Amino acid sequence: MKTLLLKILGLVLLILSITSCKNDSKIIAAFGDMNEKLEESTAVAMVTNGVLKKQLVRKIEEDSAKYLPIFKRLENAQITSDEFYYYLEAVKDSIYEGTLDEDQARSSYNDFNR
Repeated sequence: MKTLLLKILGLVLLILSITSCKNDSKIIAAFGDMNEKLEESTAVAMVTNGVLKKQLVRKIEEDSAKYLPIFKRLENAQITSDEFYYYLEAVKDSIYEGTLDEDQARSSYNDFNR
């Protein structure tokens, strides 16, 4: 799925931005901006996928023999994608653990100069 690729790219950019902390803060801010854009793209793709899923449900009502197997594959892919997404979020959380103050947001890349 398209969202899975975007999630992976977001994690890669996050890891690169964290490992490049010794570099110029402008580079870190650029990685942060890219990560935010990827997260926005992921959100848009999730909405689009939801709309397409609803259309598929309508198609199942018309011809269940043809569209039900497709729907089952979609459901399995969604479960796998969600599990991977939550795994990546846990990895991000563990990376950020101890690096940010409680009042500092994860998206505060401009202040991430530690």
